[in-house]
Parts: sequence; structure tokens; C-alpha cells
Amino acid sequence: MVKLPFWNTKVGKLFITREEKQTQLLPSLRIILSIFGIFYAWPDENMETNALWWYRLKGILFRLFFIYLCTVSQIAYNFTVSSREELCAGIFILLTQLVLILKMEFFYKNVSMIQNLVRRLEVKLYQPQCDAEHVPLEQARKKTTIFWILYFIFSDGMISCWFVLSCFYTNMIVPAWPVVDDTSQYAAFLSVIIYQFIAIVLNAAFNISWDSLVAALLALTNAHLCRLQIQLMKVM
Repeated sequence: MVKLPFWNTKVGKLFITREEKQTQLLPSLRIILSIFGIFYAWPDENMETNALWWYRLKGILFRLFFIYLCTVSQIAYNFTVSSREELCAGIFILLTQLVLILKMEFFYKNVSMIQNLVRRLEVKLYQPQCDAEHVPLEQARKKTTIFWILYFIFSDGMISCWFVLSCFYTNMIVPAWPVVDDTSQYAAFLSVIIYQFIAIVLNAAFNISWDSLVAALLALTNAHLCRLQIQLMKVM
């Protein structure tokens, strides 16, 4: 397999040969872990203490700028609205952001245990020993990959549609900035719209990855139970 100059980075982990496929994690799971790396939420194994501290600090700063700033602006916006409809819409968006924060902080708090669980899947015990055992793993591979791709395309496609409509009609993607609206200068309005688009895409990426991680682990659990059944039938 030809390796490009950047192959030693995380990009190379997304592309494997057919021979490597059967001994590697599910494709969807590898993509999920690469997205966690964007959020500085998946440190490398045996990382030095000083490097780990800086890694976690970058993760905190990343969340402050793209996650918590959006939530603070939403709270501030809710205190400026006058109509009941606007307040209900603002509260709904705020609750959505708070749920994401809870999921994200739960992940960050338990990331070491999640990493240990995922890394155990690469040991010899969980590798297929015959052609029959490849079948349930191949089915899990296809189902989880299709699920992740469709989930991601739908979410990001909808966000991109919101972004285009917001630029065209000069409306906010999310009504969350009390000092910027359609009456502000277009440069300021466009800056907020671009920030909202990037923040919402990142929020959706983490949310989708977290949900897909659970789905992938459940699919792998089912596949390995099928492998166990095949092994027991050989003994009997």
C-alpha cells in the first residue's frame, strides 16, 4: 500500500489495506476516534504527564470557545427577548446545548475507561479465528459505517442548508447573540454566522460521534456473541 508523506498522522489510520481490515477496528469507530482527536478528547496511549496536561488544556480552551461561548450567548439572549415564542425557542436551544455539554463532560471525565475498553478490542482474543467468525464482524462493519455516514450527512447537510438560508435571508442560524441581528453591519453579522456554522458543525460532529460510538460498541458486542456461539458449536 502506497503511503503518502502525511501517512504517519491520524489521517493514515482511516485508510487500511484489505489484509489489515480484519484485525483493525470498525471503519466507523476509527473515524469517530479521529473526531474525538479534533476535540482533544482522545490522548495517545502512554502520553507523558506534561504533554497530557497541555493536551487537556487545549481541550478545555477548545470547548470554551466553541461550546461554552455559544451557551453563554444563548443565556444572554433569553434575557433580552420579549415575546413568549422567542423565549420558548431560546429555551429549547439552550436545553439542547446543555444536554450536549453533559454528554461531553461525561465523556471527558470517563475517557480513560472508554479508551481501555476500545483498546481491548484489538487484542488477539477478539480477532476472528476462522472464516465463519469473519461474517458477524463484517456485518457489524457495514451496518455501523452506513449508520455513521447517513447520520453525519443528514446532520451536516441540514446545518449547511441553514447556513445558506441565513446568509440569503440575513437571519441568524440560531437566535443566540443579543448584540448582533439582521440590523447590524453585514460584516459583523457574517462573522457571527460563520462562527455559529463552525460551532454547530463541531457540536453535531461530537454528538454524532458519541452516539455512534455507543452504537458501534453494541454492534461489536453482538458480533462477538455470534463468534462465541460459533466456537461453542465447534466444541459441541
